[in-house]
Amino acid sequence: MAKVADLRNLAALESCDISPDMVMAEGLSVSQLVGGAVNWLQCAGMLIPSARAGGDNLVIFVNNMVPTDAIDPVSDEVYSPTDHRRK
Repeated sequence: MAKVADLRNLAALESCDISPDMVMAEGLSVSQLVGGAVNWLQCAGMLIPSARAGGDNLVIFVNNMVPTDAIDPVSDEVYSPTDHRRK
């Protein structure tokens, strides 16, 4: 993917007055705000630290992908909304 917002360095979020604690908070409002901004910028993806476990997540905005964008999955995980940030 050619256009991916890399937010793994939390300093990028802090420059927008969004603290790591705000992103990792129980509610989804800040995460949705960040995701909405990245989508508005028409990025095809967003790399962000996982709120659940160590590691990072790649969020894909399929409607923003261009024909030359490609995804080669190496693994997957089934997401259940009831599991979100409760562990």
